[in-house]
Amino acid sequence: MYSLLTQLGLKYKTDKSYPHFFTEFYSKHFENNRNNIKNILEIGIDNGRSLKMWKEYFENAIIYGIDIHPACLINEDRIVSKLISQTNFDLFDKEFKSIEFDIIIDDASHINSHQINGFKNSFKYVKSGGFYVLEDLHTSFMEGHWKDTNISTYEFLKNLNYNEYQIQFIEFYNKFDYNANIDCITSVIKKL
Repeated sequence: MYSLLTQLGLKYKTDKSYPHFFTEFYSKHFENNRNNIKNILEIGIDNGRSLKMWKEYFENAIIYGIDIHPACLINEDRIVSKLISQTNFDLFDKEFKSIEFDIIIDDASHINSHQINGFKNSFKYVKSGGFYVLEDLHTSFMEGHWKDTNISTYEFLKNLNYNEYQIQFIEFYNKFDYNANIDCITSVIKKL
């Protein structure tokens, strides 16, 4: 039997459930504290399916989303989305300077420099005991425009100074995606 989060992901048809099954990994971190989660930010909205999944799963939370495509924006009860690039740190900081997030999920461009610099800029907005999720780390092992830095996002996380960022732990989850014939990797970072 799948976790509630995976069931909701399947309901809303987000790839976080199928084919990746990241939701099974996330539920082990989020399930016991679902009712206390107040603010979530997803970077990269795409079709908005995961925003709806988070909204139903975290019944007491406001779900924020950002994307660079106006057509992706969804604004409804407890979902607030804004037209912001994950690389526009000035606008990001201006928009979110007064919010502490329980969870931030980076599911945007998957370009290594965007993931690394986005983490460096936005991890400060994760509250103590909160989580930062970096999805689709398989791009760390792909050539082309994804890998635009000397160090991949995966290597960056493996070498991260826990004290500098006040990190309790980093866990990785790897699921081989038979449809795409690639490993799908995600991570959960917990802040002290």
